Amino acid sequence: MSPARRAVAVAASVLLVAGLAACAPAEPEAQPEPTVTPTPTETVAGPTPPGSRVPLACDALIAGLPGWTGTSAENVVFSYLPLTAAVEQSGFEYCDYTGTLGATPVRLLFMVGVEVDPAGVQRSIDFYSPLGYPTGFAGDLSYTECRAADDPPYCLTEVLVGGWLAQWSTNADGAVAADYDASLRAFAVALADRMRAWAPPPPAWVQPEGALAWAYDCEAEVAQSDGPIRASFGFPSTAAQYTGSGDGLGLFYTAQRRQSQTICGWSATDESSAGVYVSIAPGAEYLLDAGAALEGDPITYPGARAASVIDDPVYSDVKVQVVIDGSFIEVSYDAGYLSELTRDDEIAAALRVVDAIVATFGGGS
Repeated sequence: MSPARRAVAVAASVLLVAGLAACAPAEPEAQPEPTVTPTPTETVAGPTPPGSRVPLACDALIAGLPGWTGTSAENVVFSYLPLTAAVEQSGFEYCDYTGTLGATPVRLLFMVGVEVDPAGVQRSIDFYSPLGYPTGFAGDLSYTECRAADDPPYCLTEVLVGGWLAQWSTNADGAVAADYDASLRAFAVALADRMRAWAPPPPAWVQPEGALAWAYDCEAEVAQSDGPIRASFGFPSTAAQYTGSGDGLGLFYTAQRRQSQTICGWSATDESSAGVYVSIAPGAEYLLDAGAALEGDPITYPGARAASVIDDPVYSDVKVQVVIDGSFIEVSYDAGYLSELTRDDEIAAALRVVDAIVATFGGGS
């Protein structure tokens, strides 16, 4: 059939159907379909991105508590990226306050931890209670290493409510008033009441699968697996020792241990006084996506998202920072009295340590 005859046939068919419809008896009005309420699908909450899991930000965390008059509140931002990663990945909140507690001007360095084991708080209570420091005055567990008669009147206080742990240091910034001790404990009691009303925290951040990581325990697990690392130093060395970090608050160490952050140092066993210090923050590559930048001068490292060298001539060590396999690595290389090494030699030595770490624990290992 030609296209023209096909078009005529189609038009005739349409008219025929329309005519039959006009002659047909009216059909009964259609009844509405019954409404079906869909069954909601249960949504399982996934891991949160790195960041505070505490329900209140710094400016609201202690605002309005009895005895406290704040003049400033800010979230602490670290220049040292592994500390930032440990706190954010653990969901902790870290704040810096200035103000007045009772009648005493103070500075508070304040951290709130999430899902904290009470055993550690109890160990502190067992230690401080026989020394005469107050315990058991707020929340489920509490103590303060603080007496106004101490000189200087520095305080460390912890209050545990459920899995929330508030831990803060109080530094008097001027004359200490007579109500100092009483004001601190009244503040702690009110804070505990506020914490008890908090809803459970959102799910914890989960480390990306395959992120480069090494053990937190330098004296045990690291010491058992550091052969290739130590071989790259260029000098004989002791077993790895934990080097510590943080700012006087034990929750820093809790966060670092929870994220398996490696913070280890090795010292030379010869007369060179050389040393190597390694920090690894597993999963910390996200900091670059958040706008963070490595310290020092950029360098190129094979396979790295970013790399830099920090060379301060005032000190005898150089540092290299490398973000690779999803994680942050920092190696500080102190040549000590290995005087034959130039600064370029030290940088190359530090990068050889990075090579050993990546080869042993990286994604290609």
